[in-house]
Amino acid sequence: MCPLLLQLIGVNCSDAAGTQKSVLTLMALANSSSSTGLQWDDILSSPWFNYKDTNGDMHQVWFDNPKSIGIKADLAKHNALRGMSMWLADYGNFLTHPGFSKEMWEAMELFFK
Repeated sequence: MCPLLLQLIGVNCSDAAGTQKSVLTLMALANSSSSTGLQWDDILSSPWFNYKDTNGDMHQVWFDNPKSIGIKADLAKHNALRGMSMWLADYGNFLTHPGFSKEMWEAMELFFK
């Protein structure tokens, strides 16, 4: 388990130098028969899942979604932090999944309200 390693950009934990995945790819992997399905970590307030690739190698993927960004924005605001950021709100490819990008930005707005 490697929950803190590049969690925001959808890179699987076993290969932090790997390729960034779109939210559509992540959801397809998470919903595949080779996956544990989406899981939620209450301590890190982040979704994650394990999946087995075509070579039979197991991978663990951590990423942020609107729920996790909202929780983190609320935590930052509650603790009077002067700012927060996320790696890339549009990693879901706003052209093919515009709702996800919009939800990510709306969750981030919680910090400014």
